[in-house]
Amino acid sequence: MSVMQYGDDSFAAKAKVLDNNLIDRDWAMTKFVAAVKGLAQVVDYESNMLESNGVPDYEEINLCKIRGLRDLNKSISDVKRYMNEDIENEVENLLAGLQRKLHRNSELLQTHLDAVNDLSQVMQVVARTKETEER
Repeated sequence: MSVMQYGDDSFAAKAKVLDNNLIDRDWAMTKFVAAVKGLAQVVDYESNMLESNGVPDYEEINLCKIRGLRDLNKSISDVKRYMNEDIENEVENLLAGLQRKLHRNSELLQTHLDAVNDLSQVMQVVARTKETEER
């Protein structure tokens, strides 16, 4: 075996490992990005329904959120293995965008909950008034 052949084999082996690591890293990031986007889509749907006074299917939304959080947790475990500054920045940006959507969604849900509570109180007053009038 000549020096040149030895060097070529070594380079090829290193290149193969590097290629596999890049493929694995890219696949981990693809799964992570898909999980974040999936959660963001569910949150946007719920927020848009609340803003337009629609009637969201909370059972389906909650199931989607549960699946999305499960996928996010699994994918972040994979991404951690390949964490470097570039990936960290991309992860932070994606999570910051999701956090903004969640904050907006939380405010809308709180407004909706407040309206439901107000309506409940009005219905209680009406029921008490009707009960008093019937006596």
